[in-house]
Amino acid sequence: GGSPELLDLWSLSLEEPFRWTSFEDPWSAPPVKYGFSLTHDRLRRRALLFGGDDATRFSNEVWTLGLDDTARWRPVHPEGTPPPPRTRHVAVLDSVNDRVVVLGGHDEANTMLDAWALSLGEPMRWTRMPQAGEGPSGRAFLRGIYDPAGNRILTFGLGSDGVWALALGDS
Repeated sequence: GGSPELLDLWSLSLEEPFRWTSFEDPWSAPPVKYGFSLTHDRLRRRALLFGGDDATRFSNEVWTLGLDDTARWRPVHPEGTPPPPRTRHVAVLDSVNDRVVVLGGHDEANTMLDAWALSLGEPMRWTRMPQAGEGPSGRAFLRGIYDPAGNRILTFGLGSDGVWALALGDS
């Protein structure tokens, strides 16, 4: 039973007529994962995949997908100490500070609510983000959005007691 694990990649045109297009190179794809995040870096025409799990181990890997005609996946090894491996977290592009912010998730033993920044310039670098004040308990199965006007992440997730905001401040 269950769904087959697929490594295919598809693009949907957002102009009429709406049309699906298959990218033909699954061989460059990262290993099959569940609970990962995928963030669009518009400035550099790429997508960034972070974390997830393969039902046997949790990951903190970063992969980029070039959004040009070749659409090739590449593993990336940012500088700095990476976040602990996790799945079912939130990742948003903080366009004001040119970084991806990863928040929450879980591994085999812990539900987390730590926040990490991945700077998108060269070289890419991980930094743990300090948090001040009271916040919610750790969350998994989070959903969140970046609010550029407030420079914050709004999040809601499993076990949540409402919508929480994490102010991002300067990088």
